[in-house]
Amino acid sequence: MKEKVEMQSMKISGHTDRQGSRSYNLKLSEARAMVVKKALVDAGVETNILTYGYGFSKPIDDRDSADAWEKNRRTEIEFIKVVDKGSLIKEINTIMKN
Repeated sequence: MKEKVEMQSMKISGHTDRQGSRSYNLKLSEARAMVVKKALVDAGVETNILTYGYGFSKPIDDRDSADAWEKNRRTEIEFIKVVDKGSLIKEINTIMKN
């Protein structure tokens, strides 16, 4: 983020599909969250960043299909206690355009 957006912290959650063992998917989801954290830190984000790996415990699509598996392989970012939400939205929109 080029502009400093004041917030308490960011929560990055990694998720996987149901393929593979529970222990493998937990490690994979943790690794996904850590990759995003590293990219944000390398980009200069200066806030507390918490990471969590949930494996396949929180699917967004319960079906047993390739489409569902693809949707469930994801990383989510939650912004916690943002002071100026307008600045955050502007920064996210700028990043998404690049």
